[in-house]
Amino acid sequence: MNFLKNFPLHEDQLTFTEFHERCYRKIYVELGQRGKILPRKEIIKMIPDLHIVCKKCWEFFINPRSNSIKNLDIKFGKEFEKVFMDFLKAKEINCKSGDEIKKNYPDIAILNVAGKPACYIEFKYIAAPFLTVYRKVEGRECYEGSLTLDVDEKLVTQRKLVEVEIKVPVFYVYWADFPCIKGIFFMEAEKIYEYVDKVGLEYTRKPRSGNFVHGPKGELIRVGHIDKVYPPLFSMENFEKLFQTLVVLVREG
Repeated sequence: MNFLKNFPLHEDQLTFTEFHERCYRKIYVELGQRGKILPRKEIIKMIPDLHIVCKKCWEFFINPRSNSIKNLDIKFGKEFEKVFMDFLKAKEINCKSGDEIKKNYPDIAILNVAGKPACYIEFKYIAAPFLTVYRKVEGRECYEGSLTLDVDEKLVTQRKLVEVEIKVPVFYVYWADFPCIKGIFFMEAEKIYEYVDKVGLEYTRKPRSGNFVHGPKGELIRVGHIDKVYPPLFSMENFEKLFQTLVVLVREG
């Protein structure tokens, strides 16, 4: 992954160890089945070594990326999207770009045996947890409330496409690569939209320097999006379920 060389990575990024397996089992499986969001400080007591990982995580991620550049963030995400698509193709699930005509279709089209879309995937890779979400959004914690969705014109446009024009299932897929929780999780588009309708807007972050570019007359123009919701991890299915679903849709589609 040569594209990673210009991006600062957390030491646990793109790794998966027995520690991460323990976090997955305790947090996503056990607590998730109960729908129980506990304070992070209580979770630390349940998982050996989590206090060490949490300390390093805060030291690395607590300061906002003041030099964040929107175009680089998009490029970074697209590279992981390609990695995900290559994996699916290696497992004989054919796929291609879902938005070839730049109409705000979802990122990936999963193709059936006839080469037609069997479903679509809106794909997101996220490695930076929202550490202070417990202060910004009541009842949420970083380990389950960091999967971001921008509430913007793209979401509005894409939702109209999903609800009116697209006649096959659509999934929002998150590749979570946090220092504790790692995995690929998903929700059906309908459930995502139900969540957005329910909460409206959960957080508006402060614009950063990377959210501004100079216009043709030297004026500053804001790019990127600062209005967010955080679909809950505990309401999402895991990668095993996603893969099984894709296999069925490809065969039946």
